[in-house]
Amino acid sequence: MCYNFYNRGDVMATDIKDKAELASLASKLNIEIGNLLTDIEGVKGALGDIEDYDRLSVSSAASTIRSNFNNVFDDADVVSRNISNYVTLMTGIDVDDFSATSLSTTGTIDYEDLFESDGTAHGNARVIWNFLKYKGLSDAAAAGVLGNIQAESGFNPAIQEYATGEGYGLIQWSFSRRDSLEAAAAARGVDVSDLQFQLEYLWEESLDPSTSYGKNLAAAGFYTTTSASDAAYYFHKYVEISADSQAAIQNNRCATAEKWYSEFSGTDAGTVSGAEENNGDWTNAIVTTAPAAATVVKSTGTRYTTTSSSVHYTSGPSYSSSSGGYSGGYQKVSTTPVTITSGDPNIDVSKYKNNLEAGFEVTVGNLAYELSEEDIELLCAIVAAESDKSYDDALAVITTILNRCEHPDWINSHGTDPIAQATAPNQFVVYQHGSYKAYMDGKAPDTVKEAVMDALAGVRNHEYLSFRSNGTTSYSDNMISPTGNRYK
Repeated sequence: MCYNFYNRGDVMATDIKDKAELASLASKLNIEIGNLLTDIEGVKGALGDIEDYDRLSVSSAASTIRSNFNNVFDDADVVSRNISNYVTLMTGIDVDDFSATSLSTTGTIDYEDLFESDGTAHGNARVIWNFLKYKGLSDAAAAGVLGNIQAESGFNPAIQEYATGEGYGLIQWSFSRRDSLEAAAAARGVDVSDLQFQLEYLWEESLDPSTSYGKNLAAAGFYTTTSASDAAYYFHKYVEISADSQAAIQNNRCATAEKWYSEFSGTDAGTVSGAEENNGDWTNAIVTTAPAAATVVKSTGTRYTTTSSSVHYTSGPSYSSSSGGYSGGYQKVSTTPVTITSGDPNIDVSKYKNNLEAGFEVTVGNLAYELSEEDIELLCAIVAAESDKSYDDALAVITTILNRCEHPDWINSHGTDPIAQATAPNQFVVYQHGSYKAYMDGKAPDTVKEAVMDALAGVRNHEYLSFRSNGTTSYSDNMISPTGNRYK
């Protein structure tokens, strides 16, 4: 097989004679893209520091340029992933892969033999499929997992996220989840890159229906759907939780899930004999709940903890109002840990409405948050001040806050505590100005209280991460109520 790569300097074609050369050139290209992404982040940081000067309004223009650079970053990231996925698939192709006998196995094999692979992406994909089928997943569910793993790692258990270096392994475990992965590997005495270990860990952490992730997957229909695309979507929503756009999810996860379903459906490893590896105490290292609420991650990525009811930031604007002053340099953090569980799939949501065209769909069984009465009252007051007080817009506001608690970018900035997200500097203006205080002491409308409690129990009505008042017509047309906010 011959590939043609073009040198951008002299537009000369390079003939690639073998898989090793193809993989080497692709690796170099991804390194260059990684360097580009690092440079873009540097430029974005510099643009974010620009302030208005001598009555010249330049910060707005800088913000626009920064947003454009962010789009360039996302596009370059997608290109790099697509190159990696393509090369991984091409280097994994073997003539034997297309033989009928290679797609089915009969007889009995030892458990350890499940994990034998030739080390190629296709070989690892086959191992992952056989393991998931052995564990009892349907063809559609197994294909859905494969579609996500291909997008995240190209089936390489030793791969590290090149942009930040944070993600690692088959599903790019990050932050506290990566910490747990590495702790489990150490407890078991194996290399963290070991394919068998990562698959067994993935099951224990996320895919076992008894885990918090598994309960959400079950409520969504992951285990029972006959659609590989749907299974891929559910696995991404409740386990991966990446920053991918809807288009990227469909193109890079759902579509590839269908491909793997078409190739592997109806096959498995046959009968497996022998006991599974005894995991011993290593499963105790797996963390399936959120870190303590008093643990916060600064926007710089530096972790620190506090035992006080507030965290001081070194910068941030100050506001004053008739209801009192507020320094934007302070963020309130709950003093008690936040317990995160699987949401109730049977909540009555008939009082809420959908607007699918605008991106609003009421769902149940999402993550649920247990907060103190004090924290719930604060959330209700903030939501009341930010919304038009209707069921739908109140639910949309609290959904935005909780979406941030479950999005990697916002977790990195402010953690998984809804209170930390709602009181983060320069985010929700009603908190910064102090106007939320008018709704404290139980003064929030019942509609708002019900919406907040439903959301904390697992109800959501969109996947947006921000909103503006309905008077900001240039922001978005996505509204769930005529007098509510605009979301995107």
